[in-house]
Amino acid sequence: MSARVSPEPAKATESPRKLTANEIVRQLYDDLGAKRPGTRHIVDAPRQNGLPHSEGTARETRKRVEGQEPELKELSPA
Repeated sequence: MSARVSPEPAKATESPRKLTANEIVRQLYDDLGAKRPGTRHIVDAPRQNGLPHSEGTARETRKRVEGQEPELKELSPA
């Protein structure tokens, strides 16, 4: 007796790529209508995505995002 083999290879289940803290925080600028998110916004967004979310982490993440796009520093606060 022989085993039946499917003619097509089995497909691996693809898990969605998890967003980085930088990507989440950068999206906040757009979500807030081109406003600069406050620390409370930046703490809350990663928390909702299961990432570290302290005020220190929020400040460091904002610093990285605004370092890549310095014009974001000039936006009005949300």
